[in-house]
Amino acid sequence: MDNKTPLLLRSFILSGTQFRQSYLELLLAAVDPLQFTKLKLINLNDVHPGYNMTRLLSTLAPFHFSAFHFSVRDKFQTLEDIRHKMIDICPEATEWSMRSYDIVPQILQELESLPNVITTLELPRPYSYHQESCVANISVLNNSAILHRFLCTSPHLVHLKNIYLNAMQFEGMDIHRRSVFGDLDHWSKCRFTNAAVTDKDAIIPGIWACRALETLHINLHGHEEDGLRSPVHSRIVFGYISIVCPNLTDLQLTVSSECRKRNTAYTKNTSQVYFTDFCMRLEGGFCLLSRLKYLTTLRLDAYSISRKSGCWPVDLNWIAAEGNKPQNRDKRRKVVAAWGDKLDIEKRLEKERLTTGARYAKALALENGDYVEEEEEEREGKRRGLAGELKNLGLYTREEWIARSEDARVHDQIQNSEPRKVQGFQYRFHGIYICHTHKQPLQRKASEETFKMDMDRKVALNHQGVELGNLELEEEMVNKRLYVILVHE
Repeated sequence: MDNKTPLLLRSFILSGTQFRQSYLELLLAAVDPLQFTKLKLINLNDVHPGYNMTRLLSTLAPFHFSAFHFSVRDKFQTLEDIRHKMIDICPEATEWSMRSYDIVPQILQELESLPNVITTLELPRPYSYHQESCVANISVLNNSAILHRFLCTSPHLVHLKNIYLNAMQFEGMDIHRRSVFGDLDHWSKCRFTNAAVTDKDAIIPGIWACRALETLHINLHGHEEDGLRSPVHSRIVFGYISIVCPNLTDLQLTVSSECRKRNTAYTKNTSQVYFTDFCMRLEGGFCLLSRLKYLTTLRLDAYSISRKSGCWPVDLNWIAAEGNKPQNRDKRRKVVAAWGDKLDIEKRLEKERLTTGARYAKALALENGDYVEEEEEEREGKRRGLAGELKNLGLYTREEWIARSEDARVHDQIQNSEPRKVQGFQYRFHGIYICHTHKQPLQRKASEETFKMDMDRKVALNHQGVELGNLELEEEMVNKRLYVILVHE
């Protein structure tokens, strides 16, 4: 084999399969060590005999990997294992790949001791849902806080990919502690609480340092007392992402149907599981994503949209061509105009928030000078940097809601029937992809396909373009699994 021309192979990735060590050694002997820079063997099925790690490390010594991953199904890795595989084998790596349930606080400490040059972090999908679900596995409840802190201290990160299940706790985005405002429809229950957080595992809100982030794939969870169930929570998520990550081109958000609250002074039962409820109505702030000037791919999987929080056409049709018609603009303005009582309640809660001293939550990664404390803002009479941009995070802002849902740039980019070039890509908006409608639930077998709702013709189409029936868009609510996808062509 030494006399043959090396294989022109640059990367090799396997997941959830069997692959003997002898086969891997034959492969590595056939490639050029200078060209072969990426090796990922993810959740391998255990084979007999198992891998000899000493021999494997010796085989890998000549290579200079930019990315490396090795894991075996159902076997947790120790800190020493991860140190060998991620740091010793590829000390110059700019891409890290690890299973999220292998993440422990010591790993973060290890990463912080290294030069901060990571541009890509990938957490591959676990072989088993039980391994990562916060509902099925309490031990992974705090992994999202570790990931959040990593984002707050990684200014060079560009891609955060393949994040599944228990990955991102939205409370880390709530730098003003407005998530406790709750549902303003229940005005009699609205009271601002400023109880001290005593749980050592509670997430500390902060601002991500990775402002050059282009790819963001996360699963949203809510582990604190208020959960992930009110419009203010989705406003915090959409507002935070659209301001802190202005360069996003690929955004994929997943909201699981179930989540678990941590054990606190208010939730003493650690087994408390609740159903999430992600708001996609106009007041939920989805239109704030129109701030993202370079966004070309958007996917939202919301498994928990109830009839109460689900959306009507008036909430989403601003994305499609018909949403720009005068009658639809008027409908949106009427929706926003009806927020008067909620704005009054919110103003009272905001006053209580400031009066009780809960101005800004303790935040991470703010020492870069972009952030100004509220006291300083009061003295100077102004805000600057991120503090100014995040001033209204989570609040109703009538004027911006109207402007965002009628943004000429958004309509020009995503409703036009002709493909437009954005950052070197061509894409066309393909409507709102759904698996179910309230009027016509799809059979389980059929729901494995992707269906398209043609907003202009008001019909549902399958992937072959065949009509499935008319949709009464002005009457029926999309209240099941919802997809919103911008697709490249």
